[in-house]
Amino acid sequence: MDNGFELNGMEDILSKLEQMGKNVDNIKEKALKKAGEVFAEEIRNNVPVDTGNLKDNIGVGELEEGSVKVGATKDAFYLKFLELGTKNITPNPVMTRAYETKKNEAKKVIEQELKRELGL
Repeated sequence: MDNGFELNGMEDILSKLEQMGKNVDNIKEKALKKAGEVFAEEIRNNVPVDTGNLKDNIGVGELEEGSVKVGATKDAFYLKFLELGTKNITPNPVMTRAYETKKNEAKKVIEQELKRELGL
């Protein structure tokens, strides 16, 4: 993902899980990817559609250094121009709005996934 934002912040919980002998990497990846999909879906629902290329290229990246990235693939690099604007394009901060709108839902998804994986 070239354009987007990262989800992280589970290190304390995961450290405790490691002490319990849980497979932390798999649990972490599942939780972050599910939370990332909440944001990706919101972005997809709010990007302008001309050819559909941008909407089709919004997604959640792989777990990397404790976080996942949500945003556009290289095939839709222009999401950053839409988000920030240019000399000729008025900013349309779809990623910022998605984050602000869905951050609480994403936290709940992480919590639910952790509970499910831990059998709680």
